[in-house]
Amino acid sequence: MLPLSLFGLLLLLPYSYGLNFPFSLPFASKHRAQVPIEAPAPFVKSPHKVAIIGAGAGGSSAAYWLARAQNRTPEHELEVEIFEKEGYIGGRSTVVFPYSSEEYRPIELGASIFVKANRNLWRAAQEFNLSFAEYDGEDGEFAIWDGSEFRFRMTNGSFSWWDTARLLWRYGINAPRRSQALVDEIVKEYMRLYNPLTPDWTDVSDISAFLNFSNFTSGTTAAYLKSQGIDEKYIVEMVESMTRVNYGQNVDGIHALEGMVSQAANGAASVAGGNYQLFEQFVLRSKAKIHLNTTVKSLSQSNKKWTLKTSDGSTKTFDSVILAAPFHSTGISITPALPSRIPKQPYVHLHVTLLSTPYHQPNPTYFNLKEGSSAPQIVLTTNDGFIRGGPAPEFNSMTYHGRAGGTGEAKDENVVKIFSADKIEDEWLEKTFGTVGWVYRKEWDAYPVLPPTEAFPPVMPTESLYYVNSFEPFISTMETETISSLNTVRLLLQNVFGVNSTICEVPESEEAEEILKGWDC
Repeated sequence: MLPLSLFGLLLLLPYSYGLNFPFSLPFASKHRAQVPIEAPAPFVKSPHKVAIIGAGAGGSSAAYWLARAQNRTPEHELEVEIFEKEGYIGGRSTVVFPYSSEEYRPIELGASIFVKANRNLWRAAQEFNLSFAEYDGEDGEFAIWDGSEFRFRMTNGSFSWWDTARLLWRYGINAPRRSQALVDEIVKEYMRLYNPLTPDWTDVSDISAFLNFSNFTSGTTAAYLKSQGIDEKYIVEMVESMTRVNYGQNVDGIHALEGMVSQAANGAASVAGGNYQLFEQFVLRSKAKIHLNTTVKSLSQSNKKWTLKTSDGSTKTFDSVILAAPFHSTGISITPALPSRIPKQPYVHLHVTLLSTPYHQPNPTYFNLKEGSSAPQIVLTTNDGFIRGGPAPEFNSMTYHGRAGGTGEAKDENVVKIFSADKIEDEWLEKTFGTVGWVYRKEWDAYPVLPPTEAFPPVMPTESLYYVNSFEPFISTMETETISSLNTVRLLLQNVFGVNSTICEVPESEEAEEILKGWDC
């Protein structure tokens, strides 16, 4: 008889050993042997779970790029969830309605336009069957204001031969032409970002060097243009008016790449009804699960998994995280501490004031003009008067944006948008515009402060964490957020699945110009 311990050990041995006992076991009868044994359940590979934090241009497009990859390679299963602290999709692209009534046409509050060179947004509008609208600024007089006088003024919004003559008289023939040529050169290099042969990047400095942009980001717009022989008067007036309206920054502070991007506004357009619809469609078509009004409080990594805790107290686990919001603005705590630190990024705190008025122009006396004379409807500003000892402009830009429209009683009122560093009070509005109907105020961190730099935030601060906004100190637009998100998604796919992140065959070099990276195969 076997010792009890040895008998127990034999029972634990697997069937593959083929042991034969010289006696029959009482519980191993023929009838027992006829009971079928269930086969083990087949191994089911769980999907790779991705959390996206932020549903603006970067986060919404990241979800869309992931969905396109999933469709092309269904064997690589993904499960995507988006967490957005606001109650809407679109981030800094959102609209409001005059008098808070949808009887009127929507007015862009933040990111108002994109251009044809923005190939992702342009393609998305076409793919999603969204209608283009002309840029909603009316034809009208244009002027550059320094706080006490107009430096330059166009008498006709259609830019007549007389306006051209005035432009050349003030700035000469070289400055406008040379400046535009420089912008065209930069746009040509920028367009390489859409080429499928352009490499992905794990450091923004690498793509900057690839595009030959490093010398632009390392110095100010003013210094670069001076080095190119551009007249100083043109720089501090015409170019600075563009950097102030687009980024709330002056030419002696903003780096040259963003300063030149500010001037690349040919073919400006917007989506009828609001540009936010592009980002809503990105999310809708991605089929990602969206959590609105949900703030992510913390991320912690353990055993190659991310635990995400939200403001509603819920906890979820993910394999990868795409952070598509300015890190330091989110307030998210991350443990363990990131090995690649994300430097603090200051933002321009901007006041946006929207209003309606029955008058077609501002009060001319505000601009030290005679009462009853003509005043411009598009007023941009320069800080040069303040530098020279004069008063600073009280706003960055003041633009008329057409009629309120729609069916409301105030449909013929004119809508005006003002960007300013400080709050615009009611008394000032009444003095400047006379009768004021509807007023809407919004203040937010609208754009990153963009001084010269040679270093950028990490694209991958740590394993399986991807940072879309690493691109913002380089170029900050709705479009470039979609470019950065595509890069992070391609890196994620390569790291997780080890596949060609294009999910397409690499084209011949002569065919690459016709292929839009991320869209076409």
